[in-house]
Amino acid sequence: KNALNNWQGKVLINTDGVFEQFDSMTNGYRAALKTIETYIIRHHLTTPRLIINRWAPPEENDTEGYIRSVCMLSGLGGNEVLANTDSRLYNLVWAMSIVECGEQIYDYKEYLDRAWVDFIPRVTTIVPRQHYV
Repeated sequence: KNALNNWQGKVLINTDGVFEQFDSMTNGYRAALKTIETYIIRHHLTTPRLIINRWAPPEENDTEGYIRSVCMLSGLGGNEVLANTDSRLYNLVWAMSIVECGEQIYDYKEYLDRAWVDFIPRVTTIVPRQHYV
């Protein structure tokens, strides 16, 4: 939890106490996309393995199991290099949401679609960064 993030749609009173909460699934997906974009640009975490190691660290999660599940669901390889402009980020976030929330999330794909439409124009204006492996 980072109180410094003024996310779009962040709820004013967080009842979780650990993780950010949002007023809609769309805004939650939007925050996930922006967070992963930051991982890629600022922290040079350019593979699903590196991204998930930060998102779901081993001291709190079965990170290797998380990576295997996300890769199976998304069709991505764990060490496949992704850019912040990569359309495969959609599949990555979708797979991560299934791991986080379970299969019932399949009913909510329209919310990721809405967040993705908002995300695309901003991302395509960013100059692609050098990839780090």
